[in-house]
Amino acid sequence: RFILLAVDLTGLDAESLFHDAGLARVLTPIGTASRHFRMDRRRLFLLGTGDFGAAAASRIAAAFPMAFAGCALVDGESTATLNAGNLKLLPFDKKSDTLTALTWFTELPMRTAYPLNFEVTLTEQKLGRHFWVQALRFDPPEAVPAGKVARFKVSVDKATNTITLESEFVYRYKLFLNDEIVNLDQEIKIVRNGEVYRYQAVRSVGTLLDNFASTLDAGMVFPAWLQQVDVPIPEAAGEGR
Repeated sequence: RFILLAVDLTGLDAESLFHDAGLARVLTPIGTASRHFRMDRRRLFLLGTGDFGAAAASRIAAAFPMAFAGCALVDGESTATLNAGNLKLLPFDKKSDTLTALTWFTELPMRTAYPLNFEVTLTEQKLGRHFWVQALRFDPPEAVPAGKVARFKVSVDKATNTITLESEFVYRYKLFLNDEIVNLDQEIKIVRNGEVYRYQAVRSVGTLLDNFASTLDAGMVFPAWLQQVDVPIPEAAGEGR
């Protein structure tokens, strides 16, 4: 029923978890297992046990929710802070023991790979991608005014083939596209903080394979992309909203 990937967190702490070595320790086993086993990446679950296991799992789920169909904590608490709201992007709960958590996983639906309405808080510079939207340039928490944080909200109106991006302290995006999100045969209207950009996507097998090679995730298929779209910044306001 399961393939179990046990990640060694020895020597890591809350800060080093998102440094290069920490990210490699946590995320590389997913890619390795995807190459060697017939994993259904639409049903990849994250389980954190004990104080640091739960802390790490909650922070990973908040920073990288698109990878998981659910996250459970056993014998520990969430330590996600500024981006704790991202945990609403996937099923997330505390459970009394491991068996209860695994049983809960079996009852959950598959991951939603292409949500059409969601909001994200960005705190980790190396993890700007959420589902099919990747923030390429945004301010880190220490560079924004007190009480603020980089964030974006995306919504799709399929009737008008429109993607709307409302951004705060985010300045550039990359969009991964397919026909579940918009109609690739028609012109796509992208509204960035009220200003419109029009784009005609082109499907490509090469693009599809490039996307798959970067994630090894057959549950997220993108035959087209918009490599870069900037957020217009009002001249008087400078960077920010």
